[in-house]
Amino acid sequence: MNGGGDWGSNAINSLIRRELRIMFGPERMNALEADRIDGPLMLQSIEEAKCTSSGDAGARIQISEILKYGPRGCKDGQNAESLVAQYNAANNCRVKLQGMTLLFPAAVFEEIIMTVVNSTVNHLREVVDREGDPVRAILLAGNFANSAILKKAVKEAFETSTRKVVIPANPGGAVMKGATLWCNHARWIEGKKYCSDYFDLLVSKFDEIPHGHIVERDYVKLEAAQRRITVLLWSFDDPVKDAPPPKLVDSTLMTLVGSVTIDVSQSKKGSIVCGTTFGGSNIQIRCVNEDGDIVENSFDLV
Repeated sequence: MNGGGDWGSNAINSLIRRELRIMFGPERMNALEADRIDGPLMLQSIEEAKCTSSGDAGARIQISEILKYGPRGCKDGQNAESLVAQYNAANNCRVKLQGMTLLFPAAVFEEIIMTVVNSTVNHLREVVDREGDPVRAILLAGNFANSAILKKAVKEAFETSTRKVVIPANPGGAVMKGATLWCNHARWIEGKKYCSDYFDLLVSKFDEIPHGHIVERDYVKLEAAQRRITVLLWSFDDPVKDAPPPKLVDSTLMTLVGSVTIDVSQSKKGSIVCGTTFGGSNIQIRCVNEDGDIVENSFDLV
């Protein structure tokens, strides 16, 4: 959600910069944005503020000396404290300037960014409606996904008993790592056999299969130094025929049946062949690696 519309994280940055421009005036803000050191530092401070502010905690933005004292030859003739006081009087709010830190009360900061938060929710709703099939999960990625305000709004709008809003522990880092993987190892994420924790549908409960039906799949290790592969067998119960399986391990629809772990060859490609045999209430899994080693397991479904 970083860009592409008025729902993006960049739109939040623009709103906050607009408020700072109103507060300190165009002369100071133009000088700040043109500065190759203080300009990026200000953006970093804005990024931290929008991600840490919540309904209880306000936002803290570190301002530079350019905003505090004005650029060389500044013509507005005012100190920063008086500019903040004028902003408060005009907007009936209580923003404070303590040293080099600008303190926005939680309600004031939330009012500034809620336009973009609401646009984000509306954009997501359009995407969900456009998908047609039931959307079972929404993944928030990008640094703004750290925002308690955004997380609360998205969860209230979309999370249900059958749909989960998923937020990585480090959503900003998730984007960076994904970009790095794509640049260096695109094949890892081009096809499902190169993905970790991807559900590979074997049979549906609506399928008619004979006793002893076998489904085979090939899998390959992700890391060069990886020594083993674990295959997890999950079941999910969905009353809708031809419904796609959940795509997330922690889906409320999923039940873990069992697992098989097998060593992979260290001198070859590192692939395995996994055969799953369905026999009434019993399922058997047989994995074979490139060295001919075999690991088997069976599970009862009742």
